Amino acid sequence: MRRLIRKRFAREERGAIAVTVALGLTALLVVLAFVVDVGLLYFEKAELQNGADSAALAVAQECALHASSCEADADDIAVGYSGGNANDDLANAVIPSGTFVVNAMSGKVTVRSSTLTEEGAALQHPLASMLGLDPTTLDAQSTAEWGTPVGGTTQLALTIAECEFDDLPPQEADTTNPTRTWLLINNGPSPTGASCASGAPGGFGWLDGTNCSSTISIDATVPGETGIQPNINKNGCDADVLRTKLCQTLLIPLYTSHTGGGSNATFTISRFAAFKLTGLKTSGGAPSGADFCGGSVLPPSIPGPPGNSKGIQGYFVKYVDLGEDFEVGEGPEGGLSIVRLIG
Repeated sequence: MRRLIRKRFAREERGAIAVTVALGLTALLVVLAFVVDVGLLYFEKAELQNGADSAALAVAQECALHASSCEADADDIAVGYSGGNANDDLANAVIPSGTFVVNAMSGKVTVRSSTLTEEGAALQHPLASMLGLDPTTLDAQSTAEWGTPVGGTTQLALTIAECEFDDLPPQEADTTNPTRTWLLINNGPSPTGASCASGAPGGFGWLDGTNCSSTISIDATVPGETGIQPNINKNGCDADVLRTKLCQTLLIPLYTSHTGGGSNATFTISRFAAFKLTGLKTSGGAPSGADFCGGSVLPPSIPGPPGNSKGIQGYFVKYVDLGEDFEVGEGPEGGLSIVRLIG
């Protein structure tokens, strides 16, 4: 009798365990479907947002460079960048009506990207579909603006006379043989005109700041100094730091007037421009003492600083920068545009 009772209880226990396991597996499958499919949704959403961000920035950059023609190409650019940032190279992209504004020197654009797969415009759910969950269409939106910088943190605590900029307007950034200029101190006037160089020795000056940069805005009068060697105690910049800036395109302010001299100079800032630094001579008597972009050997086609003169060499360029550190607004155009995400 005891054996029969034990066998009956054993069968009942096995049946109960089977039911418990079945219920547990069902719950586990539900959780697994939720985790996997929600993970796919997050992954798809992140891809769409990256695509919308890059598409908005790409359209804004194109408009900053070619305001008159960018609107015609905007849709193709948006679709290309939205799809290019998707893992499967597929994504819808549209520019909502009324969100594309192009002015002469500024504007904004909104791009909305959404799900696109080989099966259609909805994302399938591999596991959750077994539970009756319909495919999902996701979207993401991003807005970028472009315009003239009116304030921000410069990439070098350097300012150049606006008349130097007027004498040598900005060139295309991809110019093969750009026209370089020397801004000189000591023997000989600036190659771009003695009247401009008389604005301050050499036609340039150094601004007070930190880490070899300065935070300023247009129409402001800021303290600084004249001379070829920046004062490391006033702005964290010296000749060694300047050499690390060779070959770089630097966002710098231009000044219309200055007062004082030496370490007690002030400069009235008028606009921002992009200047590519290609040469530097801060000491030594012979032109061979200069440092140039790509090495210290003076290229035969590029004249060195005459005699004992010292100075900086370079040229202004038309440039678009992803300038999160700059404020965009209404100001004089200097060949420099700032592009940034605003939403």
